[in-house]
Amino acid sequence: MDANECYAVADEKTYKNALEYRRRQEFLWDSMDADLFADALIEMISRKKDDVDVLRFGESGDLRHQADLDRVDRVAERLHEHGILTFIYTASEWMDFSDVEHITVTASNDGVPGDQDYNVVDEKADIPDDGFYCPISDPESEKMCGECLECMTKDGPDEIYATLQDR
Repeated sequence: MDANECYAVADEKTYKNALEYRRRQEFLWDSMDADLFADALIEMISRKKDDVDVLRFGESGDLRHQADLDRVDRVAERLHEHGILTFIYTASEWMDFSDVEHITVTASNDGVPGDQDYNVVDEKADIPDDGFYCPISDPESEKMCGECLECMTKDGPDEIYATLQDR
């Protein structure tokens, strides 16, 4: 993917601490196996005031290699035991997603065999009649991201659409 189209690169340019923060997260991720990471995450979540029922891994599906995907799936399996859904957005078409069982994979690239396809269009009129329009993208919607969970569950719509307009 071209750097000019990458969501993560855009945030790294916009927010001065984003890359440094991502590198610290990467160090922690690489320092633990999946079960230790899951144990630490579950313990941290248990101390939160508000319930956590959904977790998105990676800002933009930051999967570096197959081992990352396999580890995320193991962490997701452990989180599922605590009623927490796990999902990713990814354009990582070089990955083998065939053994993924516990993550909802939303593909932002036609080459990714995900549970759902995420499509960005210029305007609402470009969305097919049977397409699901993401409420966070709809300026008329009062919903916040995470309220509908359609892109976060395996039984959500096959095609999800968003528009480029700002809310």
